[in-house]
Amino acid sequence: METVIAQIDDIYSISNQAKKALSERFLCDTFSPKITLLKENEICEYAYFVVSGLLRRFYIQDDKEVTCTFIKKNQWAISPYSFYHQEPGHDYIETITETQVVYISFQDVQELCASFPELYIVDNHYLRSMIIQTITHSRLLRLKAKDRLALFMKAHADLFSIAPQKHIASFLGLAEETLSRRRGK
Repeated sequence: METVIAQIDDIYSISNQAKKALSERFLCDTFSPKITLLKENEICEYAYFVVSGLLRRFYIQDDKEVTCTFIKKNQWAISPYSFYHQEPGHDYIETITETQVVYISFQDVQELCASFPELYIVDNHYLRSMIIQTITHSRLLRLKAKDRLALFMKAHADLFSIAPQKHIASFLGLAEETLSRRRGK
């Protein structure tokens, strides 16, 4: 729990009262691989901070799973639209490896932000980071397949030993066979 509070404090120096209130609201859990934390048409009620492990956010299109992001250690896992609107969404969030998380409910986030306005700055920081991540992924998908793979390997080489190739292929907008062939070159 100290890790997430330290990260928040690095983004914006928050009061000791805010740190105490956060630590009282955060919950901890560990999930086995392939556990679905959120399904399509559910409301994303929790934000999950990854202490260890790996998750992915994906959606279903034409009966195929399309990975839209990987969530690593020290990152937050949410379905942005569903979490911030508290409406059912189209995303799934699933663990890839055994994953330890610290999590907090949307309701608790709202109450804490109302009590400690500096937390709005932190929330805004995370929201901007997610927007940038989405734009970066969108730009990646416009590149040629070999360039997509090269950029991904440069930025996320560690994922090739952790994430199933089919998830990486769907993230890159490639057929699994194409990814395998391109990696072999």
